[in-house]
Amino acid sequence: MPRRGDRDRHGAALDKWLKLNAEYAQVWPNIVAKGKPPADAEAFDGLPDKFEKYFSPKPGHGDAANALAEPYSGATDESAMKP
Repeated sequence: MPRRGDRDRHGAALDKWLKLNAEYAQVWPNIVAKGKPPADAEAFDGLPDKFEKYFSPKPGHGDAANALAEPYSGATDESAMKP
């Protein structure tokens, strides 16, 4: 759950993402390994309206060949993922 101040600052926009996360967390598979970024990842950085243009309710099939050796810890800091 977000901190109270975050909810106050972001209001309806945050509620949209919390609802979406709650819904799809129930039906999509869990991410168990961090994959390599797509080759064109930088082209999407900062691109507006990505959700509206690219979101699909169907989960991807994954790519075992793309998965890195270490399990995904949920950490956003790359150093936190090293054993």
